[in-house]
Amino acid sequence: MSRWPCCSGTWPENTADYPLDIYFHDDDGIYVNLFTPSEVRWQFGRERVTVEQQTDFPKSDTMTFSMRLDRPARLALNVRVPEWASRPVKISVNDRTIKIKSVPGSFLKIDRKWRDGDVLAVTIPMSLRFEPVDAQDPKLAALMYGPVMLVALAGGPVNFHENESKPDQWIQLLDPDTLTFQAVDGTRFRPFNLITDERYTTYCDFSSSVAGR
Repeated sequence: MSRWPCCSGTWPENTADYPLDIYFHDDDGIYVNLFTPSEVRWQFGRERVTVEQQTDFPKSDTMTFSMRLDRPARLALNVRVPEWASRPVKISVNDRTIKIKSVPGSFLKIDRKWRDGDVLAVTIPMSLRFEPVDAQDPKLAALMYGPVMLVALAGGPVNFHENESKPDQWIQLLDPDTLTFQAVDGTRFRPFNLITDERYTTYCDFSSSVAGR
């Protein structure tokens, strides 16, 4: 008799729900919750509205939303600003920059009269950061790039003597296609989801690092 533990059932169940979680809507407009190539069609009042999202996220930090409407309509397009967004979000409509304050962990609201063919571009700049494994071990941390967890290609413990609060100063992007990074000591990092047969270490040790270095 084969075993089927709880997580084995929950994982495919959650994955099947992802398409349902890309968009939500209310009486004022639509909410973009996930960044992935997709298309949504819904009835907004008397108008039939279609929004097509194009992106190569997370390789790219830009998403474009193409509007299709039979007639111009005023509605709100709300785009989620993730908690990790430490830099201002850039927005443009039909290549014209729009100034709207973005707050990480909230939705950015673009409320206007949309016309057929309008294109909204949203750029959420990604940056490197280290996240501790827990509050009790602040010097044991994993490297993140936006929403992507990067692991060190190493067969054992990884120790750094650099400032963990400023990884952009000593870790550089090596290959944008695979999001491979390299530290000053030669240690390479790659997204966890791209690991196959390589040996890797998730959490780096900064217990001997010099604060503010």
